[in-house]
Amino acid sequence: NINLYNLTNNGTFRLQGGETTVAITEKDSDSGMVEYDGTGTYTAWLYGYTYYNLKFSGSGSWEAQGTITCNDFTATGGTPDIGDYQMTVSGNFEISGGTFNQDDSGSNYIILAGSSKTAKSTEIYYNPKRVKITGTYTTSGNFQYGNYYDNTNGKLLVDGGTLTNDSYLIYGYWASSGGLQTVNSGDISGSGAFYSYISADANFETTSISMSGIFNLYSYNSTEKYTLNGNVSMPNLDIATYRRSVSVYTNTHNLTVKNIYFGDSSGGSEVYGDTLKLYMSSGTHTINGNLVLAPNNTSNTHVLDFGSSNITIKGDVDLSSIDVTPGTSTVTLAGTSNQSITSASQAFYNLTVTNNSSSPKVT
Repeated sequence: NINLYNLTNNGTFRLQGGETTVAITEKDSDSGMVEYDGTGTYTAWLYGYTYYNLKFSGSGSWEAQGTITCNDFTATGGTPDIGDYQMTVSGNFEISGGTFNQDDSGSNYIILAGSSKTAKSTEIYYNPKRVKITGTYTTSGNFQYGNYYDNTNGKLLVDGGTLTNDSYLIYGYWASSGGLQTVNSGDISGSGAFYSYISADANFETTSISMSGIFNLYSYNSTEKYTLNGNVSMPNLDIATYRRSVSVYTNTHNLTVKNIYFGDSSGGSEVYGDTLKLYMSSGTHTINGNLVLAPNNTSNTHVLDFGSSNITIKGDVDLSSIDVTPGTSTVTLAGTSNQSITSASQAFYNLTVTNNSSSPKVT
């Protein structure tokens, strides 16, 4: 047993698993680390649930029994199990080993609330399920949330905060209720890549992010679909499939992206199909760049249904291997440089040219 009146922790207070009780009347709350490195099964976190820096490094498992707050959180081993308890981190966040666990179907979040801090989660199956970012974070490694591509259940909510991702990958294994949402001017910025995986039909919630790079869509069985459940604005991001066939329904909402690539933009082998089926329904959509086939995807027949929407395209259009349904839509070519159209005699319904480049404007 450990019984203390006062603990001043300027280093590391390590709990190795042999303790039965830890009773400390006055705990150090502004410095030091508490590290769990036991090998057994523990039904509580003996130190409590308020920490400065917190680390799990052993091979044991620790089941939380309350709401958790800490500055830095680090997991390099073992199984810290937070269940459906909320965990608020005001410092750096790192999961780089072990088998971190958070309930699949819970409602509470891991809240990243720090200022100018770093975040990474590099495990495959054992990453956070639900993350809310209210502070300002930069990825210090790949950032994964959800479970894995064959059992997706994750959500990333950026609530007034910012996640900057320049050099790494964000992997989101989305819950069917929606795997990404921004509110209160929250943003994801940087020039990295975002991979979205679904294993069941999933919503695409209201999202507005400034990130550039590419947004890859993945469907585990090549049959699941993404449905917009709010307006999605990603004006600097390219959209493409990733080694699976994917369907996207805009419903009645608006979609804004940079380029849309029909197929796998990585130039993959197409062994899984890589077909993109895009149903624009109604709404107002903006493509700031090109609507074209991806490399090595000319053998597939993709689907583009314009519905009754209004679509503005500012780059080139390649419909040569796309099954086009014009509906009652209006397509506006509004580039500031020459635009080219490649087709196999597909028809538009209404076509408007407002391109203001020097002649010829559209070829």
